[in-house]
Amino acid sequence: MISHLLLIIGCIISIEIFFRMNFLDQLIAILKFTNKAKNTLISIKISDHWKERIIVKYAFKIMKYSLNILLIFLLVFMVFFILSLLEINFLTYLLSVIGIIESMIVSLIYIKVRHFLSR
Repeated sequence: MISHLLLIIGCIISIEIFFRMNFLDQLIAILKFTNKAKNTLISIKISDHWKERIIVKYAFKIMKYSLNILLIFLLVFMVFFILSLLEINFLTYLLSVIGIIESMIVSLIYIKVRHFLSR
Protein backbone atom coordinates (compact mmCIF):
# COMPACT_ATOMS: atom_id res chain seq x y z
CA MET A 1 0.00 0.00 0.00
CA ILE A 2 2.81 2.42 0.85
CA SER A 3 4.42 1.69 -2.53
CA HIS A 4 1.24 2.77 -4.31
CA LEU A 5 1.13 6.01 -2.35
CA LEU A 6 4.82 6.72 -3.02
CA LEU A 7 4.29 6.00 -6.71
CA ILE A 8 1.40 8.47 -6.87
CA ILE A 9 3.44 11.13 -5.05
CA GLY A 10 6.45 10.50 -7.29
CA CYS A 11 4.38 10.71 -10.47
CA ILE A 12 2.70 13.95 -9.43
CA ILE A 13 5.98 15.61 -8.42
CA SER A 14 7.66 14.42 -11.63
CA ILE A 15 4.87 15.76 -13.83
CA GLU A 16 5.02 19.10 -12.04
CA ILE A 17 8.78 19.21 -12.62
CA PHE A 18 8.23 18.54 -16.33
CA PHE A 19 5.57 21.25 -16.61
CA ARG A 20 7.23 23.89 -14.45
CA MET A 21 10.63 23.50 -16.09
CA ASN A 22 9.07 23.64 -19.57
CA PHE A 23 10.32 20.26 -20.77
CA LEU A 24 8.45 20.41 -24.08
CA ASP A 25 9.67 23.94 -24.76
CA GLN A 26 13.24 22.74 -24.19
CA LEU A 27 12.75 19.91 -26.70
CA ILE A 28 11.16 22.22 -29.25
CA ALA A 29 14.05 24.67 -28.88
CA ILE A 30 16.57 21.90 -29.53
CA LEU A 31 14.69 20.87 -32.66
CA LYS A 32 14.48 24.49 -33.80
CA PHE A 33 18.19 25.14 -33.45
CA THR A 34 19.07 21.77 -34.97
CA ASN A 35 16.99 22.62 -38.03
CA LYS A 36 18.55 26.09 -38.21
CA ALA A 37 22.02 24.55 -38.06
CA LYS A 38 21.12 22.01 -40.75
CA ASN A 39 19.67 24.70 -43.02
CA THR A 40 22.71 26.91 -42.48
CA LEU A 41 25.10 24.11 -43.33
CA ILE A 42 23.36 23.12 -46.56
CA SER A 43 22.78 26.69 -47.74
CA ILE A 44 24.95 27.77 -50.64
CA LYS A 45 24.03 31.43 -50.10
CA ILE A 46 25.89 31.65 -46.77
CA SER A 47 29.66 31.92 -46.81
CA ASP A 48 31.81 29.44 -44.90
CA HIS A 49 33.00 32.23 -42.62
CA TRP A 50 29.46 33.00 -41.45
CA LYS A 51 28.62 29.31 -41.22
CA GLU A 52 31.54 28.83 -38.83
CA ARG A 53 30.36 31.69 -36.63
CA ILE A 54 26.68 30.84 -36.49
CA ILE A 55 27.10 27.08 -36.06
CA VAL A 56 29.04 27.69 -32.84
CA LYS A 57 26.19 29.83 -31.51
CA TYR A 58 23.64 27.17 -32.43
CA ALA A 59 25.79 24.47 -30.81
CA PHE A 60 25.93 26.41 -27.54
CA LYS A 61 22.17 26.95 -27.58
CA ILE A 62 21.58 23.24 -28.24
CA MET A 63 23.99 22.39 -25.43
CA LYS A 64 22.20 24.77 -23.04
CA TYR A 65 18.79 23.25 -23.73
CA SER A 66 20.24 19.73 -23.55
CA LEU A 67 21.71 20.47 -20.13
CA ASN A 68 18.33 21.80 -19.00
CA ILE A 69 16.71 18.53 -20.10
CA LEU A 70 19.42 16.59 -18.27
CA LEU A 71 18.69 18.62 -15.14
CA ILE A 72 14.99 17.80 -15.43
CA PHE A 73 15.74 14.07 -15.70
CA LEU A 74 18.14 14.25 -12.76
CA LEU A 75 15.50 15.97 -10.63
CA VAL A 76 12.94 13.30 -11.49
CA PHE A 77 15.50 10.59 -10.72
CA MET A 78 16.24 12.25 -7.38
CA VAL A 79 12.53 12.35 -6.51
CA PHE A 80 12.19 8.61 -7.03
CA PHE A 81 15.51 7.92 -5.30
CA ILE A 82 14.42 9.86 -2.23
CA LEU A 83 11.07 8.06 -2.24
CA SER A 84 12.88 4.73 -2.49
CA LEU A 85 14.62 5.53 0.79
CA LEU A 86 11.22 5.50 2.49
CA GLU A 87 10.26 2.00 1.30
CA ILE A 88 12.76 -0.80 0.70
CA ASN A 89 10.88 -2.51 -2.14
CA PHE A 90 9.71 0.67 -3.85
CA LEU A 91 12.20 0.57 -6.76
CA THR A 92 11.42 -3.09 -7.39
CA TYR A 93 7.72 -2.23 -7.48
CA LEU A 94 8.31 0.87 -9.62
CA LEU A 95 10.25 -1.10 -12.24
CA SER A 96 7.82 -4.01 -12.33
CA VAL A 97 5.23 -4.31 -15.09
CA ILE A 98 2.44 -3.46 -12.65
CA GLY A 99 4.37 -0.43 -11.34
CA ILE A 100 5.02 0.88 -14.84
CA ILE A 101 1.38 0.46 -15.88
CA GLU A 102 0.18 2.05 -12.65
CA SER A 103 2.56 5.00 -13.07
CA MET A 104 1.32 5.57 -16.62
CA ILE A 105 -2.32 5.47 -15.50
CA VAL A 106 -1.68 7.76 -12.51
CA SER A 107 0.27 10.18 -14.71
CA LEU A 108 -2.40 10.31 -17.41
CA ILE A 109 -5.15 10.85 -14.85
CA TYR A 110 -3.15 13.59 -13.13
CA ILE A 111 -2.40 15.35 -16.43
CA LYS A 112 -6.10 15.26 -17.37
CA VAL A 113 -7.19 16.55 -13.95
CA ARG A 114 -4.48 19.24 -14.01
CA HIS A 115 -5.57 20.35 -17.48
CA PHE A 116 -9.25 20.38 -16.44
CA LEU A 117 -8.54 22.44 -13.31
CA SER A 118 -6.32 24.92 -15.14
CA ARG A 119 -9.20 26.09 -17.36
